[in-house]
Amino acid sequence: MERSLWRWLVWLIIGFVFLEDHLCSTLDNVRKYSDGLSTEDVEYSQSTEEIFKDEGASTSAPTWLKRPLAQVNVSEDNIAELHCNAQGEPPPLVQWSFNGIPLHDLSHNERRLLLDGGRVLRIQDLNHDIDSGLYHCNASNFLGHITAATYLNVQAFAPRFTMASHRVWKVIRRSTVDLNCDVEAAPKALIRWVDANDSLISLVPGKVQLFEANYTLRIYDVNSADEGFYYCNVSNKYGINRALNKIEVYNPTYFIQIPSPRQLFLDAFDSFELKCEVRADTRLSINYDWWHNGRPANLTALKAEKLLDENGVSHLVFRKARGRASGTFECRAKTDVDEKKSSVEVLVRDVPEQPKILKIDCSYFSHQQALISWQAAEGINPSAEAISHFSVEMAAQHRRTDSVKVDTDTIDWKVVYEERELKNRNTFKLLLPLSPWVNYTFRVVAHNFYGASKPAVSQPNICSTAPDVPHKSPENVQVFGTEPDNMVIRWKPMDKMEWNAPELRYLIRYRLKKADPKLDMLSSKMELRGKQEENSGKWHEFFVEDPLVNETIIRDQPTFQQYEVQVRAVNSMGYSAVSPKTVVGYSGEDFPRMAPKNLRVIGFHNHSSVILGWDAVPEDTIRGHFRGYKIVYWETKEPYFVNFVTVSNDTLRAQIDLLEAIRNYTVKIHVVNGQYESQSSNLVHFQTPEGAPSKVHNLRARAVGSKSIFVTWEPPLHTNGHIRGYFVAFENSTSGFIEETYVLHRQLYYLHEFLVPDSPYRVAVWAETNGGEGPKVIRAIRTWPLRDPDPPSFTIRSSSPTSLNVQWHPMANHTMRRMSGTTFQMKYRKRSSSRWQFTEPISLPHTELELLNMDENTEYVFAGIAQEGSHRKTESEPVNFKTDSYKKLTYIDPERLRNAAWFIAVLASLAIALLLIAGMCYIAHRRHRTGLYSLKSPISSTHRYSSVRSGGSSTTDTTATSDFLDDRGEEHKRFIRRFQDKQKMFSAAGRRMISRNRAANKNAIANVIREDVREAEKWIQPPENVLLQLPKK
Repeated sequence: MERSLWRWLVWLIIGFVFLEDHLCSTLDNVRKYSDGLSTEDVEYSQSTEEIFKDEGASTSAPTWLKRPLAQVNVSEDNIAELHCNAQGEPPPLVQWSFNGIPLHDLSHNERRLLLDGGRVLRIQDLNHDIDSGLYHCNASNFLGHITAATYLNVQAFAPRFTMASHRVWKVIRRSTVDLNCDVEAAPKALIRWVDANDSLISLVPGKVQLFEANYTLRIYDVNSADEGFYYCNVSNKYGINRALNKIEVYNPTYFIQIPSPRQLFLDAFDSFELKCEVRADTRLSINYDWWHNGRPANLTALKAEKLLDENGVSHLVFRKARGRASGTFECRAKTDVDEKKSSVEVLVRDVPEQPKILKIDCSYFSHQQALISWQAAEGINPSAEAISHFSVEMAAQHRRTDSVKVDTDTIDWKVVYEERELKNRNTFKLLLPLSPWVNYTFRVVAHNFYGASKPAVSQPNICSTAPDVPHKSPENVQVFGTEPDNMVIRWKPMDKMEWNAPELRYLIRYRLKKADPKLDMLSSKMELRGKQEENSGKWHEFFVEDPLVNETIIRDQPTFQQYEVQVRAVNSMGYSAVSPKTVVGYSGEDFPRMAPKNLRVIGFHNHSSVILGWDAVPEDTIRGHFRGYKIVYWETKEPYFVNFVTVSNDTLRAQIDLLEAIRNYTVKIHVVNGQYESQSSNLVHFQTPEGAPSKVHNLRARAVGSKSIFVTWEPPLHTNGHIRGYFVAFENSTSGFIEETYVLHRQLYYLHEFLVPDSPYRVAVWAETNGGEGPKVIRAIRTWPLRDPDPPSFTIRSSSPTSLNVQWHPMANHTMRRMSGTTFQMKYRKRSSSRWQFTEPISLPHTELELLNMDENTEYVFAGIAQEGSHRKTESEPVNFKTDSYKKLTYIDPERLRNAAWFIAVLASLAIALLLIAGMCYIAHRRHRTGLYSLKSPISSTHRYSSVRSGGSSTTDTTATSDFLDDRGEEHKRFIRRFQDKQKMFSAAGRRMISRNRAANKNAIANVIREDVREAEKWIQPPENVLLQLPKK
């Protein structure tokens, strides 16, 4: 604090010295500050500098915080402030001068004030003639000084408008208008708004308002009374001026017809028309414009026509509109005072416009890549047409010659890229790799929901690449054998696009990787071993000339030996650029020479799983890829239903699952290589043990009383042995007390009558075999509260006139559960008697009673009694039933009819059989009456019968043996013709005889036939085994 006060005291003394010696008399002195100091001042300054140095303070020459403006314009009578913001250490001294004369040398003027230590010069009540000029400020300390000049321009002129001085305001009725009065003047002008009579305009709140900040006159809710002239008068001491404003009020424009509907959906090539009509003030003219998607509609691109009919209606007509016409169409009706707009949304369901290919350059990276650039159709935003994506398609044709022509008939376009990033983009680029010696063609297609656009094809549209060596060799090379003495080399043929030059072929190289001393010594091909040893490690090679072939076969090779193989592509330009991979494979496999030995059963995991074991086979006997072992097994009694499992080659035991319990099985095992399997091992027979059963089926637990639960079930679906019996357990869920019992396998129910009333129970049932107990099946049930059973439900039917059958329904289907009780009894009496008779009670699961010794055709009254225990009983409502009569059955019992269904079926079968027999008899009778006879020939199984019908036509056996026909064929034919003639004669005479006497007719028929047969025997002698069947007398 003391150091700071000391600095200010020193500089205060220095300031007085400078004032006394008039150093820096003018601000335009450009000499160094030290030149203006006297010797004493310099010495004093040096001594001051030494003081600051002794104090250790940091020093700096003056600099500008903000450089003063070069010129300041201020109107007359206003206030001007000039700033000289400098900084330094010690703080600089600021001095002002006006037109080169220091301010302290000028006459005293109260309008000039120095503020902020001389940093601010304020001049009040500016006068153009006195205060205009050049002001300098000089900031200095003992390290230097800085100077700046500012010209103060004090403006003084008459008011002048910065707007048009004569204006006509055309406004809409009931609108608001702002009359501005933009004026400049020095000094500031006085502004007054007057009317045509030069009277001040009255300000009315809510109607007329004047903004004093800029003297704008606002008139609200304009109407016809506001029409007229409004003047803005301005003046100052240098002059006056006036601006004229005229207000004209017009009626607003309104729509008579707007484009409709608001949303229009069309298909491509549909035609449509939009109409627009407005009404405006008669003094105004109307101009219609149509806009599309926020821009003036391009009628040429849209293939539309704008018309204006004689009634002043504007039409926008589309003929065969396309997708380009989709978007927002806006009708704009404009007058001199207002503008009306109405829009409609149009969606033309069409494919996108054909895109435009900008450039295709195939010279990238030494003609190895193609740059494709395109954009959407001109003037179309991809999102406006709802374009989903662009697809770039490429057609590549293998060059058979040096021609660069593309066969357009066989061209095959493939999509190589899809561009889906369309947001805020209109131009797209893609770089695609090219293959040598190929003719390429590209095109671009735009897609949307409705399909694909017309493809955009470049011009010229062919990229032809130069030939080159293959860039790769065939892939997926495989080496294997299909026969014991061959080796197959297979590969994936190279695509034509990868040939890169003509004359593509494949170089095949192979060699035996390692000689195997364990050759099959039993083979007759002993020379193969010497050849194998001779060629081991030596490469053999040959060419496959067909580039479309995918394999070659090398024969006379040793069985299952390891080879190294290479497949390399070669064309007219040379070998492939990349060396091929060496693939290791084997020649062909053969049958394994040895089967596994000592196949045995190690044990049983359970009733359905057996564990087998066997001895390993020597590896040199497998003669192929050791794939593992094949275990074949079957039920001994069904040897044709064979199952098998395959296990890996690194194990000598296996487990066979899913066997049936207590079944006899047979099993064998084979060694398996890649193609063959060995002979079978020794057969092993075993029987699976008995296992635990599965869960019981269809378990049901029913609360039939307050202390009773009745449980029924069905045997397990998979018994896995012989069911010995069933466990039944009742667990009280409240107390946890468990009661368990056991029933034999024949019993499929259990009735527990000693449970706790109104208590929850969990009932469990499970089966047991010699192999163990099966899983439990649990049902939750609750006993009834302590009360009497519900009235029983039962049905009565007549089994005979003197016996009735009563069926009790303890689990009858009702809307609510019923407490049926555990015992059922019937009481009955004749309706004419009052003495009741009681049947023996039956208990669950029995539900049927048989009433015998009933009187026929007698009406009885029946009542059922449901009972639980010995004290709680409930009777049903009495039911009347009348027994049948032997004389007349009152009804057909449906139950009895169902039981006799089999008998009815037998009767129906017999009736059908009788009908068939009767029909056959009738046919035979008709044949006999019409005179049909057969000539049977039992020569062989192929011989048929020859038949002759009395009607005049005849048929002969076409399958008779040649021996019979060749003996006397001509005589036989003549016999047949005579026989037919006799039949015709007999036919006429015979019918007349039949009408007289049927018995005589029969004798005549027999006599005629016998005579004909005797005559026929003269002409033909049939073999011994040919018989003529004649009707008996």
